[in-house]
Order: sequence, then structure tokens, then C-alpha cells
Amino acid sequence: MSTSQSATSSEKLTVPPNMTDPGWQYGDKKGPNTVVCRLCGKKTSGGISRLKKHIAHVKGDITPCPNSTEEMKRVIREYLEASEKKKSKKPARYVSTKRRKRSSSEDPSSSSDGIEFDSLPQVRHTRKLRNAGKKLDTDIFESFLEDLWSKISVEKRMSCAYFDSLWFSLYKKDHTRAKVLQWIKDKNVFSRNYTFVPIVCWNHWSLLILCHFGEIDCLRTRSPCMLLLDSLLGAEPKRLEPGIRKFVFDVFESEGRKESRKCISDIPLLIPKVPQQRNGDECGSYVLYFIYRFVESAPSNFTQQGYPYFLTEEWFTEDDFDNFSKEIETFSMSKKKSVSQEMDATKRSSPSPVQCEIHTGNNIIEID
Repeated sequence: MSTSQSATSSEKLTVPPNMTDPGWQYGDKKGPNTVVCRLCGKKTSGGISRLKKHIAHVKGDITPCPNSTEEMKRVIREYLEASEKKKSKKPARYVSTKRRKRSSSEDPSSSSDGIEFDSLPQVRHTRKLRNAGKKLDTDIFESFLEDLWSKISVEKRMSCAYFDSLWFSLYKKDHTRAKVLQWIKDKNVFSRNYTFVPIVCWNHWSLLILCHFGEIDCLRTRSPCMLLLDSLLGAEPKRLEPGIRKFVFDVFESEGRKESRKCISDIPLLIPKVPQQRNGDECGSYVLYFIYRFVESAPSNFTQQGYPYFLTEEWFTEDDFDNFSKEIETFSMSKKKSVSQEMDATKRSSPSPVQCEIHTGNNIIEID
């Protein structure tokens, strides 16, 4: 792990209460006009505006962040462009510039993406992390994980389970939370020793592992724990802890478990120093490799007394990871080629526009 990826200051950082500006996802306010980058630890003077330019690699007298991903750059650049347009936009003639009162029917928190998740538990909705780099989208991640899982010995698979990569994100949305909790209850994953929970948050992949979450013994004759594996520790994965603990509590409550809130809150969350990524696009591949290597090496009983076991910075070499990444790349290219061929075949077999009709009740709408 390079020094640029680790925190450069031991002083306590503060986060402003207003988080509407996306720049605050990647920075902490240090003083009246100073912000510290969470990704590389660099201090920038000039407030959040200069930090955003630092993250987005805007040309000028600002040093670019070495750890910002293509997706982070895109989000910040779009925000900066929208802000500039808003500043330069003049009110149209005859249109009042007074602030219009919000209608009671308008929902400020409503989403415009129109995505509904009414499918079966095996969610296959592709939420692509829209960038042109090598970062994985959820479809390739899920497909490769299924293929990888099938190659692991049955004996080792029997002690493990994994969640769909979108479940944690869907849990955080009010309108899909209940469905996710029901899916988890139906899957009965906590009968296994280890449950893998891929997390996509702030355009970054990390891996939560729930260890020994069966019937928890609060007397500690059995020791459940949570492991959070992150290939970019400079992004401060500890920030995920409140959401993770709420998630665990809601899962237990939905299953009718009898453990007290205190018992659940006492479950340790451990963040070992695992091998770190070398660029901004490798995090999804690292999560897949973490899963594979953990299943291959996991003890039958993971305890704090033996921690961190194999979970160190020397867990695997860069060459090991590079070879694994090549497998993902080959798999991805093969899948995309297959999808492209299927689409071409569908187009060739589709009727011409003049033959296409839409039946709506007793009416027929012809498409020309």
C-alpha cells in the first residue's frame, strides 16, 4: 500500500452536515478553507471547489488525485458543469424570477430513474458503473461469481453463501428494503459459517463477510464477527459501519431472532490490512479475488484469538491477482461477444416495421 493511499494525518477530521455537494463524499473539512482528500490524504486550500477539481483531474494548478476512479471523475465533472450552467443561465422574458412555492404533490426525494425491482431474489438488474475503464459492472460481476463458485469444491462451498451484489444497495432504498429482507430470510444464509456481502457504495466495491451468524451465543462460547475487506483503505471503509450494523439488526429482526440489540451491537467489525489496489478500476476484481481466496483458506471456526489469520498485506502477490484479473477480462469479453451475437440474431429474426403491431385490448396500433 502506497503512502498516498493511507491517511496522512492522525488528527481528527470533521465532516460538514451538508452532504448535498458530491465533493463531501471524498473530503473532510480541516479548517475554515482547508479540505483533506479521503482518497489520497492531500490537503487542499480553497475549499470544496478545489477538492472537486483535485478529484476530477481538472487541468490547472491543482495536483490530480492518484486514487480517484473514472466514475468519481465523471460524477464530479458533471456536477461542476451543471453548476456553471446554473450560474450562467438567465431568466426567460416574462417569466417571474421569484421562487415558486413547491406543490404539495411534488416529492423532493422522488427518484427519476424509474427502476423497479419486482423480480425474484436472484436480481439480475444491471446497474453499470458508467465508465470506459476496466471497472466491473454488476452483470459481469454476478456472472463471473456464479462461474467461479461452480469451480470451488462442494465441500468448501457448503460452509459459505453469498448475496447478490445489489442487495445491500437495494436494502438502503426505502421502497425495496422489505423485499431484500424477505429474500435474505428465504435464502437462510446464516446456516452457513460464512456469508459474503458485496457492497457497492460511493462508486467503490468492498466485501463484508459475516462469520458464524447462526444462533449467536452471547456468552461467547461461539464468536461471531464481521470482516470488512477493502482494497482501498484510504477511502476510510469504517464509514460503512453504521449502515452495516443497521442492516444486520434489520435482518435479525425480520427473521424473528431473539438476540438483543446490545448483543448484536457487540459483534466486532474487523478491518484487516489486505493487499491494496494499484489504480482506480480494480476494486470489483479485488472483491471477487477476496471471495475466492477466502473460501479456499477459511478455517472452520474464525475467532478473534486467531485474527487476522491469513488476512494480511502479504495474503497474495500482485502476480497472483494479475493472473486472476486476466481470467475476468477473458470472461467479460466472451460474455459481451455472446450477448452481441444474440442481439444480432434477434434483429435478423425480427419482423419488419410494417409487420409490427401492438395489441391493446380491442385496439390494434400499427407501427410504420
